[in-house]
Amino acid sequence: MANIHDLYTYDIDKDKEQRITFGLRANSPNISKDGNKFVFLFQKDGSTNIGTVNPDGKEFKQLTFFNNGEQVFNPKFSNDGSYIVFGYSYNNTREIAKVNTDGSEYEFIIKNGFDNRDPVFNASGEMIYSSDVTEYLTYIVMILSQKNRDN
Repeated sequence: MANIHDLYTYDIDKDKEQRITFGLRANSPNISKDGNKFVFLFQKDGSTNIGTVNPDGKEFKQLTFFNNGEQVFNPKFSNDGSYIVFGYSYNNTREIAKVNTDGSEYEFIIKNGFDNRDPVFNASGEMIYSSDVTEYLTYIVMILSQKNRDN
C-alpha cells in the first residue's frame, strides 16, 4: 500500500517501479551528479527535514533534526556531492542553509532577513538563488561564487 508522497524510481526499459521511501511523506527529490544518492524532504509533526537514500532504497539517513515547525525547501546537491543546500524557514523569512552529506556542519549560507529561495548550482559551482531584497516581492536572481562564500 503506497503512502502519500513516497518516492519511487522507474526503469523505463523494464517498465518497472521501485519504491525507495516508506511512509516518510517525502518529496522534492534531487539526485547526486554520480547517481548514487537521492536527497529529499520529509515531513513529520509539522516540521520538514532532509534525508538521503540510495537509488535502491537502502541506507536512508536523516541529515537534519528540526522539530519546532521549521520548514525546509528544495534540497540540491553541490556539484562535488559533498554538501546539500536548501531553503529554510522559521517564522517570517526564508534563508539558505547547507549541511554536509554525512549530516555534519549544518550552517546558514545566507541569513539576511529577506526572502531567499531555491538555491541551485551552475556548471562552474556558483550557487544561483532568488532573493527579495527589495521588500516588495520582486525576486532578483543572485549568484554567489565559491570565493564569496569563503570570505
